[in-house]
Amino acid sequence: MSSLFGTRAPLLADLVLVAEAVIAALLVYAFARIRRGDVNLHRRLMTLATLIQIGAVIGLMIPASMASRSLYLAPNIANFVRTYLPLHMLIGVLLLGLALFLVLVMANYPKPRRWRPIRFKLLMQVLLVTWLLTLAGGTLFSYFLKYVL
Repeated sequence: MSSLFGTRAPLLADLVLVAEAVIAALLVYAFARIRRGDVNLHRRLMTLATLIQIGAVIGLMIPASMASRSLYLAPNIANFVRTYLPLHMLIGVLLLGLALFLVLVMANYPKPRRWRPIRFKLLMQVLLVTWLLTLAGGTLFSYFLKYVL
């Protein structure tokens, strides 16, 4: 199959790139909505972003990673990718677990803010920044180093 973007990437890798762009847009829009006080829309957008991320990991990222094992890379790039990818995967799994935890907890958390035992705002802000950095890192290192350069 040919690439969507004219690179030497397989279709699965291109679909991962599209899914990452959609997730990044959802995260930024959800952040904008919560800044305006629209908690319900924010909650739905974050749930959607988490579900898309789970689907992308299971349906696209794991198969794309398996398919690219036989890809030839220059030795200096190959060493970097072999070092970076396990770290990227570990951070991604931890972020996905935290996102799923927050989605599940906040969906069942109607208590007023002053009665909550945990303040989630800082945790959510850290999740947002780390998630966006992980998406950018996955795009830069997993896609561009493998298929564009």
